[in-house]
Amino acid sequence: MSKAKIACPKCNTLMNHHADKPDRRTESSSQQVDADIELANIMQVHFCPGCGNTEVRSA
Repeated sequence: MSKAKIACPKCNTLMNHHADKPDRRTESSSQQVDADIELANIMQVHFCPGCGNTEVRSA
């Protein structure tokens, strides 16, 4: 997983890595999420201290 800081697309301030979260989205709301798939789909959440923007990207 990349821990490199990213620039905020709104104000160009370096964003803080806030968290790593599993991506639990599925094509169907009734579909069960397999634990192995969940662990393979980790998303990084970044927060901008300048403007408060939040960005999510694949880890």
